[in-house]
Amino acid sequence: MANSEKIAAYQASYSVEHKAEILATKRVYWVKNRDKVEMWQERRKLRERSINAIRHNPEDVIRVVSRAVSAALPRFMRDDVINAMLEAVLLGDLLLENVGIRMKDYVRGYNREYDTFKMLSLDAPMGGTDLRRIDLLEAPASYEPEEDEEDPDIVMLKGGYSRW
Repeated sequence: MANSEKIAAYQASYSVEHKAEILATKRVYWVKNRDKVEMWQERRKLRERSINAIRHNPEDVIRVVSRAVSAALPRFMRDDVINAMLEAVLLGDLLLENVGIRMKDYVRGYNREYDTFKMLSLDAPMGGTDLRRIDLLEAPASYEPEEDEEDPDIVMLKGGYSRW
């Protein structure tokens, strides 16, 4: 915004001047929508409880999340899913009560992030660059020993003696 300082100053002065009107509007909304307000407050409490649990007792939270994630997943995939879930708990996006229920969502997100099951074309452009995949491939260099030096392994195979 071009005049963010002016807008912030106006909003601050408006909230001071019209404090009674703002509080009355909030009270009317709370009375009309008591169920919604209570639901929001309960969600906030649960979110704060999850965040405080991981701050004060991280070993227990790690144990809960680790038990929720299937041990049948490969170790590298399981670790990534556990880390994503712990990060979500820290941010307040995932409640500890819902760890078992939402585990499938995080596994699905991992699979979407690392989608390796599709066939890739060598002529397809790589994302973010103008290169193709085939441009990154190199022909293997053939091994040719120098003329004055023989490979010690080849000498041994021929029945000669190696230098070592």
